[in-house]
Amino acid sequence: MTLFLFGLILVSLAGAVFFSGLLYPGQRVAWDLVTQLQERLVPANRIDFEGLRFEVPVPSAYVTGQFAAPLMMPDVITSLAFMLLALAGLSTVLAGLTTLSRFWFLGGMGIFILLFVFSRTEMIAFAGLPERIVLVSALLCFNGVAYYFHAFRPHTALVTRIFAFAGLSALLLAAVFFSGTAAPLYTFLVYSLPLWLVPTLVFLVVCATEIIYGLVWVATSRATGMGKKSLVNLAVMLLIYLLVLVFAYVGNTRMATWGIVLVPVYFLAAAAALIGLFGFRLRCESTEGQLPFRSSGFWIYSGLMLISIGMTGIAVIAANDPLLELLEDTVVNAQLGMGVVFVFYIVANFVPLFRNGLQVHKVLYKPQNFSLTKARIIGFGVVIGLFSMQNLFPVKQGIAGYFNGLGDRHLLTEEYVLAEQYYRMSLQQALQNHKGNYALASLARIQGDNSAAVFYYRQATLKKPSPQAYVGLGNLLAHDNLYFEAMFSLKEGARAFPGNGQILNNLGMLYAKTNLADSAYYFLHLAEKEAGDVPAANILGVLSGVLEPAELDSVSNAMKAGNDLVWAANRLLVSNLTGKRTPLEARRDAIRKDSLLNAAGYAYWLNYAYNQAGNDSLLAAKLKRIVGKNNAMSDDLLLATAHADFYGGDKTNAIETVLTLAEGEGEQVSLYRKVLGHWFLQLGLYDAAIGFFSRVSEPEGVIGEAIAQSLAGNQSVAAIILERLKASGYDSARVAAFQDRVVSLKKLPSKSDSLLVLARSSATEGAYRALLRHNPFDSRAVAETVAFLTRQKPSRTEAAYQVVVNALRFNDKSPVLWEQYVLLNLELGLLNEAEEGMENVRKYAAEADYHRFFTHYQQIRSLKQKERAEFQ
Repeated sequence: MTLFLFGLILVSLAGAVFFSGLLYPGQRVAWDLVTQLQERLVPANRIDFEGLRFEVPVPSAYVTGQFAAPLMMPDVITSLAFMLLALAGLSTVLAGLTTLSRFWFLGGMGIFILLFVFSRTEMIAFAGLPERIVLVSALLCFNGVAYYFHAFRPHTALVTRIFAFAGLSALLLAAVFFSGTAAPLYTFLVYSLPLWLVPTLVFLVVCATEIIYGLVWVATSRATGMGKKSLVNLAVMLLIYLLVLVFAYVGNTRMATWGIVLVPVYFLAAAAALIGLFGFRLRCESTEGQLPFRSSGFWIYSGLMLISIGMTGIAVIAANDPLLELLEDTVVNAQLGMGVVFVFYIVANFVPLFRNGLQVHKVLYKPQNFSLTKARIIGFGVVIGLFSMQNLFPVKQGIAGYFNGLGDRHLLTEEYVLAEQYYRMSLQQALQNHKGNYALASLARIQGDNSAAVFYYRQATLKKPSPQAYVGLGNLLAHDNLYFEAMFSLKEGARAFPGNGQILNNLGMLYAKTNLADSAYYFLHLAEKEAGDVPAANILGVLSGVLEPAELDSVSNAMKAGNDLVWAANRLLVSNLTGKRTPLEARRDAIRKDSLLNAAGYAYWLNYAYNQAGNDSLLAAKLKRIVGKNNAMSDDLLLATAHADFYGGDKTNAIETVLTLAEGEGEQVSLYRKVLGHWFLQLGLYDAAIGFFSRVSEPEGVIGEAIAQSLAGNQSVAAIILERLKASGYDSARVAAFQDRVVSLKKLPSKSDSLLVLARSSATEGAYRALLRHNPFDSRAVAETVAFLTRQKPSRTEAAYQVVVNALRFNDKSPVLWEQYVLLNLELGLLNEAEEGMENVRKYAAEADYHRFFTHYQQIRSLKQKERAEFQ
């Protein structure tokens, strides 16, 4: 059992120091992240002529993230774990008390009863039972079992006694758990605070002189070999130790603003407690059998230590700074007050022994001149005097911490009015306690009272601030357009918490809002080292509107790739701006199982569509499923889906989708017309491109129409159209430069030519389908595909017919397509449709070509009529 207790103490100490965040206050509180979608135009549609690049940008998105102060909800699970530790300590203490003499047993159990009564167990309600049923039942059980062991079974092993009380504690928790109270276990925890706090304070006073005992052991033990120099060495060590305590006391009481913390207070408390595991044995021996170490002293001391660790963990987990300050004040005041008197006790009794180089630590509690009891009484009086010099403020802090705990409980059960009342009561006891002010700021923010929230956040930053308080204050001030005040608050937070990534990130984003990109980059770059992906993604988003694409690409390449979806979305935006479209697999976390998109998911899929359209033939189908579940974002997603279809899927579907969008009304109609014009320009359908560009008054529309006219052979018309740019602010020299470049444009080599050669050489349906996917409206591609399909055995006339009909939907002025249409109608026996097609051949074909085809048409028509007559 001893080994088990040692192990439990070490593990719980490690948990209190590391897991609960004692080394890094405030870091265990999870940050809220507020993401915001920002629009950025990307050149998704681009044609590079010799000396001229023509782009039609489309709206894409990037995501910026700002950290928000979270609602400081209690961590119930971890808090209950520390309460279980405290209950284990209580069981050990009660087991040790049952081995003492009747006087000390009754005194100890009387204190236990008093503390349990103050724990207000009547708050644990059972339907149909008296409200004090838990109190009466627990007191009867615990006191009955304790008296049974003390009076009737005095020789029962300590292990049995400990497990008996532990079993009663488990029954108590089970009864609480199955009560009708909301959050029953946490309710018991916060209302039972006196049961844990008072033994903790007692323990901190009891072990207050153990560090001095440890220093005496170091100075006089033969293991260190100091010998007759022990007195001088001890004097130096004691001077340093007392100086540490004086600095801590001055800092706690704010008697001076030295700003020096030589040794953390929690280290002093842990050191004293651990040394006491060994030094307390000598103190027990000095009681002349009143407190036997093996049967009583060790167990009571270990149990009190477990209770103290549990209490500290509960306070740290709840970020209950008044309770933590009470514990710190108790450690410092007890070790300083008791320590000074204990040093006098050592000087009065053992200076000659030190001079002779004897092992004083073995007889430290066997005084010769000055009584140990007197030293303890005087030392305790000095401790009370130190508390009195603080106007008993630590007592008020304990009360404030208690009310904070009650506020947390009602916050957990969403009883916000009661929670607010308890937090206000906490401020009445300790006005500047961070916990109460921060909680009230959070509640005010929930209720939309920004003025009150700003006030309480400011209060929370006065004494023991947290990064969350500065971030909350900065966000609220920025929300009210008080940018300078917000910037000042965040800079103050950065000085108080240097290297805090969340504060630096928000400071950088605040500079970004004021268009100070260099300052924004500076702070975001600092934040990137501490807060990871969010500041990194913000850098890409902020700089995307400032730097040239090449510079932006250089910056992004120098950054470490992040794992966050926001980073991935913004990195794709950079790739779209720079024109890099390396094949990339879509992230699985970019969409939820229900296909609903958040801000990061929306930006990711939008940017992914514009980046990977040519690399993923199934991308449009994936996007269509997403569009169906996200109606609020449907227009932009539909445009991205059409883009994916045009560059990697079905160009007909792409054009039809954008045509549908263009039929509506709104600011985006001109964008849809420009996109359609650009697509038709790429497909070589210059008349259709002219039709859409001519309906756009913006410079892109004018330039697009002029390019289409020039490529259609109307260079003089193109030059006249470009004169309209002057109405958009273009000077004459710039317009003239455009005219020189546009009228000299030449058609670019088409990929259809190489695909046509490949199809002819391979003579496979797959090659012809690839040819049509690239340009399903090209007359040569369609004619070659029709010839291939009609040569198949059996003939694929109907499939060929669909190819022609599809091409005529957007290239209805091509005589070659109409000729194919006529011939296929004849083949299918649709003579009336063939006649209608001949009218269009006559309308669009050159006269010589028409007469040549008409002769061929008459021959085939006569043959078909003859075959029909013979069949009848």
